[in-house]
Amino acid sequence: MKYIIKLFFCFMISIVSSQNKRISPDINVRPTNSYDFKIVLKQGIPLYQYEVNSALEGDYNILIFYKDSSKKDSIINDSDGPRMTLQYDLPFSKYKTDKNIEIGIFKNGFKNGLWETKQKNRIVKKENWRHGLITGDYRVYSTKNEILYSTSFGTSGNGIFKDYYYEIGELKEEGRYKKGKKEGEWCTYLKDGTLDKQINYTDGNPDTK
Repeated sequence: MKYIIKLFFCFMISIVSSQNKRISPDINVRPTNSYDFKIVLKQGIPLYQYEVNSALEGDYNILIFYKDSSKKDSIINDSDGPRMTLQYDLPFSKYKTDKNIEIGIFKNGFKNGLWETKQKNRIVKKENWRHGLITGDYRVYSTKNEILYSTSFGTSGNGIFKDYYYEIGELKEEGRYKKGKKEGEWCTYLKDGTLDKQINYTDGNPDTK
């Protein structure tokens, strides 16, 4: 009888453990570089696609590139609307990488569910998305696993966003989300704290004035 009870107890523990364990991306996870696709804004929501009518779908592992601030920026508006420009449009020489990797799922081209950013094999950011709208808990960590910022956008997607240079703990970007979209003044900073760029958003779209 004691043996049967012990077996039952072990069985229940294994069920609970399996429920709490996060499911890893499947074998179809797609490694890619951020300059391989472009990001358009659809009603103020970032839509990720390789080309028109070719949205990203499924699990992705993305090596992030960013604009070299010493290079001249470009503003591009086309039939898809305003968009953030990556290597899809500009020469590779205009981009750098800190070797940050974003891991998560796209659904019809929109970020969906839990997304994690890794640097040097350490998780430095956790964020949650619902059909391209930010929602829920948001956490930023240093490469030493120190919490740099923690907040919740709740179910409505409202709150203050901050991102950091993970290795030195300095503020990199800040702004506000309203109903899951960027709203108002957004600022990005260089590693020495100097203001690099300031953009105003209305309902997720950058002001063109």
